[in-house]
Amino acid sequence: MSIFWVNGKPTSKAEDWKWSLQEPEKQWKPGYSAWALAHSWEDAQGFPPEIDDLLRPHFTNATLTKGWVEYQVRMPGSGKASHNDLFAQAKSREGALCVAVEGKVSETLGPTIARWHTGSVNRERRLSTILEHIGLPRAIPDTIRYQLLHRLASPAIAASQTFNAQHALMIIHSFSELDESFADFAALLALYGLDDVQAGTLYYLKSVGDLKLYTGWARGDKRFLLGN
Repeated sequence: MSIFWVNGKPTSKAEDWKWSLQEPEKQWKPGYSAWALAHSWEDAQGFPPEIDDLLRPHFTNATLTKGWVEYQVRMPGSGKASHNDLFAQAKSREGALCVAVEGKVSETLGPTIARWHTGSVNRERRLSTILEHIGLPRAIPDTIRYQLLHRLASPAIAASQTFNAQHALMIIHSFSELDESFADFAALLALYGLDDVQAGTLYYLKSVGDLKLYTGWARGDKRFLLGN
């Protein structure tokens, strides 16, 4: 049986991932991130090689036990949940992992805080609480992409509230030839005092309570842009 699940059912092929999308006929096409992500992970039936390489320096024998496509994590305040392209539960010698995976090709990482924050009380509460979950102060540059913050908060919230995991990871799985949006990703890591950020490396960010927080940018195998 597959370790990946879509809409409460195990998958049997990459095409099953299509039915998790909000606009399947628009989003499910060769060359798109949803297509590439599905074919890459279904082919591996576990962590793809580039993800294994990312994890190995930090985790011994990391094994994916279950993955949910378009997994939703409730964010603080009212409004939409954070939709994770793939959310994985894993085990390792160092403890349990929650891994949120965001697939990218040429898509942006969404609006900056400046554009997203309308000044409403709810959005201010949501942002402040998200920042608490990922160990950042409220006073961060408003040029940071909001999507990166709530995607990083997703595994942190799920790890502590649902899965009782010791490690929370957010991974950008990019199939772009140009590493588009990498500068925005590096700007997030700069908030944790990390510079000279490189693709293919998992970075430990900090501990928030008993939870250890990590992020990394993995370069996916481009052949999956067209399928297997």
